[in-house]
Parts: sequence; structure tokens; C-alpha cells
Amino acid sequence: MGIRDFFKKQQPAVGGPVSVPASAPRPAGARPGSQPPGNPGVTKIDREHFTLHAPFQWLAEPGDNPLEFEFRNQTLREQLIVTVLLAREPFDAAGLQPLAEELANARLRALDTISNGQAVHSPLRLQSGSGQSEARCVGRDDPQKVRIAFVVRATPVKVVTVALTRYFLEEVGTPFEAYAGSIFDFLRIKNSGGSAPT
Repeated sequence: MGIRDFFKKQQPAVGGPVSVPASAPRPAGARPGSQPPGNPGVTKIDREHFTLHAPFQWLAEPGDNPLEFEFRNQTLREQLIVTVLLAREPFDAAGLQPLAEELANARLRALDTISNGQAVHSPLRLQSGSGQSEARCVGRDDPQKVRIAFVVRATPVKVVTVALTRYFLEEVGTPFEAYAGSIFDFLRIKNSGGSAPT
């Protein structure tokens, strides 16, 4: 039995608009975490299973998978892909951290394959709290000029993965790891009723 056997098949399409900031994006030198999520220069992405805040203006790309969401940064050459996996039955709290770690390691194996072993990455950063567990990682593939970061956040009823890809290597104001962390920190996984946990 594989890890995917613990998750439900795709659900009916989920919707909801991306909230686009009214004003121009913040300057490249500004710290991404320095403005509250409701301020201009930050895009709020609100879907049935999660809410996310990201610096700059992000627009949704159409897709066929109702539990996978793609967003493009309109200022920098960056992409966010959010994937939702729904549990067939609730996970035991003790199994959340191993689950997040296993899914993160699967992502790292895929990264190694697509980069022909050229990508390097940080050790997984594991943490738990408020009934959730997560694994985070940042990396880079110098030959392909790509930087990546992802978080796998597991709850008893669903797992949400947010993957950030930057299609250039240079830093833009804030170090990439801190920039990605500011996006991941504002990830909120909603409960089955569609509201964020308190």
C-alpha cells in the first residue's frame, strides 16, 4: 500500500477568486514579511481548503486538477503550486509528522531526478503545533537557474503542500529563504467547514 492510498480521490472542483491588491506591488527591496497580509503589495489567495498570503501580485492559472492550484507572480518570474490531499479517514496526531516528512522526502527525490542530481537543498525543517505538523525545505539548481522552496503541512484531515519556484538565482531584496518563509508562515489550512481554525 502506497502513501497515496491514505488519501481520497479528487473531489468536485473548488473555486473562489484570488484577491488582487489594488495598488502596485511593493518595491523589490522591501521585506516581504514587513506588511500585514491585508495591506497593498500582498495578494490573498483564498480557496475552500486553504488561505495564503504572498508578497506582490499573483494571478491564478487555469488547471484541470480541482485540488491543485497554480499561481504566477506578476512582478518576478515565480510560480506557486498548491496541492491539497484529503484523508480517507482522519490521521492519528502521532502520525502527522512522519507523514509530512515522508511526503517532503518524496518531493526531494523528484527534485533530484528532474535536476539530474544537480540540485542542492537544505535539511528538512520539521515542526509541529496546533494539531498540525510540517516539513519545509529550500534548494537551488544552479545549472537550470532555479530556486525552490516548499512546505508540506499535515492536519488530521488533509495535507497541503505549497511549492515556490523562482526562475532565476539572484536575491531580490530579501534572502530567498526568508521570502519563502513569509509565504509559508501565512498559510492557513481550513477545516472541513471551509473556515480557518482558530
